[in-house]
Amino acid sequence: MADRLITAIGAEGLVRVIGADTTDIVRKAVELHGMSPLATAALGRALTGGVLLSKHLKNDTDSL
Repeated sequence: MADRLITAIGAEGLVRVIGADTTDIVRKAVELHGMSPLATAALGRALTGGVLLSKHLKNDTDSL
């Protein structure tokens, strides 16, 4: 299963929910770097946070 980013908007645009499944990208990072479980958890949270923040980039020239 591929990683997914899901967005939902409700209440006439007043409520926005964003969810991310980043299991595959974290698994690949662990495979490449051979990390411990603690380091894997920290990296997984950082990668997921980056994905969620990048959802709000508006232009091709924007960066995170």
